[in-house]
Amino acid sequence: MNKKVKNASNIISGGIEFHSHLEKYFYDQAISENLPVQYENKTYVLLQGFRPNNVEIYIRSGRNKIMKPFSSSIRDVTYTPDFEIEIDGKRFIIEIKGFPNDVYPLKRKLFLSIVNHGDSNIYFFEPRTKADVDFTINEIKKIAYAEKD
Repeated sequence: MNKKVKNASNIISGGIEFHSHLEKYFYDQAISENLPVQYENKTYVLLQGFRPNNVEIYIRSGRNKIMKPFSSSIRDVTYTPDFEIEIDGKRFIIEIKGFPNDVYPLKRKLFLSIVNHGDSNIYFFEPRTKADVDFTINEIKKIAYAEKD
């Protein structure tokens, strides 16, 4: 359940704590291209939390791992993209993924479902290598500045 990502190590640069070297690489490339990049600036609620009232829930828990009633609220399911760039009404959402954790594929599907029913002009990128990052930066520039040329 949301396990630590394999081979990821935090790195601090410019006062920002990145979760991987690839995230830092993307940020550095975006800044060098003068793109207005923001790191982990917005969290989306994928599924609203609730307090069960029509169902009794029994789960294994506690030191003895015995079944007992669950009486807590269910928390929101949230997703925070690594980067967002907005240029002339076009939103670019970038999720850096070297090695996805166990819950990421489901969160990606829920997130894409939500944004698919919202604004247009949203572009989602999921680079996994430095070559993917370079491609992503070039595509963002082409899409964002196509009408200005």
